[in-house]
Amino acid sequence: MKDIKNNSVKADVSGSISVCKGRSGNVQFWTKSYFFSQEVTVKVTDNKIIFSHIGIDYIGKSSKFHLRDGWYNSSILAEIPIGKYDFEQEESNEDVVTIYYR
Repeated sequence: MKDIKNNSVKADVSGSISVCKGRSGNVQFWTKSYFFSQEVTVKVTDNKIIFSHIGIDYIGKSSKFHLRDGWYNSSILAEIPIGKYDFEQEESNEDVVTIYYR
């Protein structure tokens, strides 16, 4: 997809992620998106979740998704509605995936 304003090419990041109930207040994420083959940071706001790849110099909390039978899986402690959510195309790229849940 070409961004005319910046004269650059935006990577096509498409897919979805399922949010399921986990143990002890955790929620589990399940996805087939290759984006999650690398460690990410997870930022939860009132209406969206932003997953970002971490850089070499990053120091802080990150989440690693584990590959099981073709599915990437991880869990975090958060209050997120259970369901399947599509990646927001306008805000997602090869380094960031955004989903809206409300």
